[in-house]
Amino acid sequence: MSSSAALLRWPAVLAVLLFWSPASGSLPIVTASLGEEGMIAVVVTPPAPDSFVIFHITPEAPVVLVDDYGLMLINEDIGGQNQKPQPRFIVACKSSRQLVDTQDLKIAALALSTIPTGRRIRWYDSCTMPRSYGLPASVHHDLQTAIKNSGLIILDEPNITCYCSE
Repeated sequence: MSSSAALLRWPAVLAVLLFWSPASGSLPIVTASLGEEGMIAVVVTPPAPDSFVIFHITPEAPVVLVDDYGLMLINEDIGGQNQKPQPRFIVACKSSRQLVDTQDLKIAALALSTIPTGRRIRWYDSCTMPRSYGLPASVHHDLQTAIKNSGLIILDEPNITCYCSE
């Protein structure tokens, strides 16, 4: 696999990119730095053009973006250890290989607003228990409102990743 780097930018948003190649079996090095004009420059070495992971449920169960646009809502305190629901929003674009991973709904809404109006976006989740389990209904409602305000079309069927042991 090539060791060349890909430089990607997302304006004023902390973006975390994670690429995964089934052929290599290993994750590449991801480096992020604050660039000029408040841009976050993310370098991924090497870029893996064959797949794009937006989240790891477990190291063995990556959530792979197969649609042009994907969205995940995750409760960071899903097990209830902190007794305080903590929403995490992930908005991903396959063609640009950009991903916004944030706990701030305003940043997620900004990322959604950059997607051209009328485009289709799919929910990504896991089997057994939704990643957003335990979040207040208001978080779901506010995210749905941000999607609607962006003029995006939510696809009927979510993409579900199974993480059950075989």
